[in-house]
Amino acid sequence: MRYQIDNFSYKKAWNNISVDSYGGYGPRMTDYHMHTYYEISLIKEGDVTVFLSDISDSGTHSRVVLTRPLTPHFIIAEPESFYSRTNVLFSNDFIAGAVPEWDTLSELFGANGNVISLTDAEHTFIFELISKLNGENDLFRKKLILLYILSVLKDVPANGRTSSQTPKYITAAVSYLTENFTRKITADELAATVGVGRTTLMTGFKKYMGVTMNEYVTGCRLKQAIKLLRAGSTIDEAAEKCGYADGSCLIRVFKKRFGVTPMEYLGRKLR
Repeated sequence: MRYQIDNFSYKKAWNNISVDSYGGYGPRMTDYHMHTYYEISLIKEGDVTVFLSDISDSGTHSRVVLTRPLTPHFIIAEPESFYSRTNVLFSNDFIAGAVPEWDTLSELFGANGNVISLTDAEHTFIFELISKLNGENDLFRKKLILLYILSVLKDVPANGRTSSQTPKYITAAVSYLTENFTRKITADELAATVGVGRTTLMTGFKKYMGVTMNEYVTGCRLKQAIKLLRAGSTIDEAAEKCGYADGSCLIRVFKKRFGVTPMEYLGRKLR
């Protein structure tokens, strides 16, 4: 499986470590992807689904998502739900070997990522620590604060919540769609590929992913189209490479999802 590597710049260049925040009614445009850096994503608000290769966690509760480099993951909020998060991104070189305890603390990220549910008080405390990290200029002190954040998370109790174990057929279905989203894939084809019935697949996909199969494919296509357009492709070229018949079809789908054309959307993002 060739997972999509997305090293988001968050509109700024960064080295070693970076903090970014987002809040709003974001577009449901994402895919099953991974980064080449560690990520701590602190989610405060939103009806959010977090999908990792072996667990799925949905709801409106506060939580933190931890992924190590090259960990496939998918995070999406319901369209009418206000979604807010704060991300800490850091490279392996920044923290590896900083203290002997790093090997133990890094286990928090799990083999395939990890989701830790938080109380409001725990979220507030972690957010305050991240804010201190963001305001610190000294790299050594940044490392100390980061290690403290992970140490605090390590001691967070279960809070009575457990994530759902993701059935293998769901992970297989997501992987297949991610690799083949540029062509038409029917529910029957996908069900046969992963070895379950059509109804089981459709019901399970929505339950564990938070979106339907078609919504997921559309998100993959539109995300790829934006990358191509930013790189200089024409509307027709992007449409063809993303599985649409022509540029008009891409524009129609884009306007239905975002209410604007692709170029209008890009213009807003550049301002």
